[in-house]
Amino acid sequence: MKVKIPYGKDHRSFEIPDGNSVTFVHPLEVEVVSPHEILHNALSNPHESPGFEDFISHGGKTLVLVNDAARSTPTTRVLDVIIEKLLDTDCRFLVATGTHRAPTAEELEYIFGHHLARLSGLIEIHDCRDNENLVSVGVTVRGTEFAINKLAFWADRIVIIGSVEPHFFAGFTGGRKSLLPGISAYRTVEQNHSHAMSENSQPARLDGNPVHEDMMEAVEMLSDLPIFSIQTVLDSRVRIYAAAAGDLNDSFFAAVESARKLFCRQAIFSDIVITAASYPLDMDLYQTQKAIEHARLALKEGGAMIVLSQCREGIGPDSFFRLMQSCNTKEEMSRKISGEYKLGYHKVKRLIELSKMFDIFAVTDLEPEILNTVLMKPCESVQIALEQALDKVGPEAKILIITDGSLTVPVVN
Repeated sequence: MKVKIPYGKDHRSFEIPDGNSVTFVHPLEVEVVSPHEILHNALSNPHESPGFEDFISHGGKTLVLVNDAARSTPTTRVLDVIIEKLLDTDCRFLVATGTHRAPTAEELEYIFGHHLARLSGLIEIHDCRDNENLVSVGVTVRGTEFAINKLAFWADRIVIIGSVEPHFFAGFTGGRKSLLPGISAYRTVEQNHSHAMSENSQPARLDGNPVHEDMMEAVEMLSDLPIFSIQTVLDSRVRIYAAAAGDLNDSFFAAVESARKLFCRQAIFSDIVITAASYPLDMDLYQTQKAIEHARLALKEGGAMIVLSQCREGIGPDSFFRLMQSCNTKEEMSRKISGEYKLGYHKVKRLIELSKMFDIFAVTDLEPEILNTVLMKPCESVQIALEQALDKVGPEAKILIITDGSLTVPVVN
């Protein structure tokens, strides 16, 4: 069987022997209607909130939070519908980068599209390390100091434009994530993400997930600040499938239900799982973890995973890599992460755990030395990786192929 699987904006092809049982898992294929109709309906029928026009109609200062280019959020499409109402107010836009780097000029064009020239003087970029522009709001019961960009307090109201999809330790993106980590201090994100070390921090899980619950408690501290949230759900072809608007939490949970329908897909335990990190979430090794964490849910212990990710920007935030590079053994890595938590240590913990359960073969643009450091086996092609995986688990291996690994959560009963 000849198979094509995404790699960056292109594909990679490989052959699977005829004797292997092969199944494919991917997001649900759906019919979609006009994005303008979906958005208009969401704005006109908000969850526990006045309609958007009523919300924005009182003048004053409006802060609009938008995602950076690491997400496929259709910010331009949403702005097509609401831009004129926004500009009737004293309006500013804040790119909610979290701990990511500032967007490039090309990425700003990706975010704002044809609105960029008109809005360029109104756009600011969040910097999680700029303490002069951060304000402490309070401390959660789990000890997270919630400090956020002071523009949130300049505003009379906040409009959030987000998107909801599975997240490998927060359960789902979207909603509260525009505030934490979106416009939070580095120390806030680090404290919150320390809970990713918990076994309850899992893809598509919200109940009992300490990362999610800590976020929810933090943003509740802003309950006196009027917020209108616009949450979108995109299908595998990056089309708007659903949208929910209004109250921050209610719109988030409504969008989560749509995202579950699209991305949480039935699968069977398999000996080999081949997964492709989805563009643009294949930008670096740090983001690739999403595809790895999803794939392991359907992989038998003692099996093999093959992950494709271009990693065109290299490693990404590298605290996890530098720690792994400084150690000679897994035991030494484990000892270091058992001390004071630093952002990225949850990735070290999970990579160690996964490497003990199965082999991870990686097809990327990264140097082999980097992959060896993070306990992955570098391969020049998917074909070579598959041959090595079959040698390990046996020629009659059951193979699962996840064509959109960063978004698809296999559900195995």
